[in-house]
Amino acid sequence: MTIYYYIVCMVIAVIAWRIRPVRGLRYINDEQFCKLLKEKQHSFKLLDVRDQVDYYEAHVPGALNISVGRLRYVRKNDLYFDDEIIIISDTKAHGKKAARIMRQSGYSHLTLVSDELMSIPCFQELISRRCKCNSPCA
Repeated sequence: MTIYYYIVCMVIAVIAWRIRPVRGLRYINDEQFCKLLKEKQHSFKLLDVRDQVDYYEAHVPGALNISVGRLRYVRKNDLYFDDEIIIISDTKAHGKKAARIMRQSGYSHLTLVSDELMSIPCFQELISRRCKCNSPCA
């Protein structure tokens, strides 16, 4: 019976560990994301942490693709510690996991695109339809 309680406690601990907030992580929705993409001078870097297959199906042009599983091991030559980094992922859990990894690596200016945008399978159509932008989305 005590083994059952240990297992239940471990499951609860794992769930709590996964949903805990990431310190310093900001969230933006799709409208705010589109406004940022419309700007002529980008003061941020886009990091797409989805798998390569998902990235090639639909991605925001100019985004750097490093999957969550490879994020710890890949040398991030294009990202600097003082850069504003916007994380794009397929689920909020993956985005938060990527933000935790980036935070542990020393990156502090992190923003996650909210669930509203992540739930739409094709970023290209959303951006071109909603933003009506030409240069960053073409």
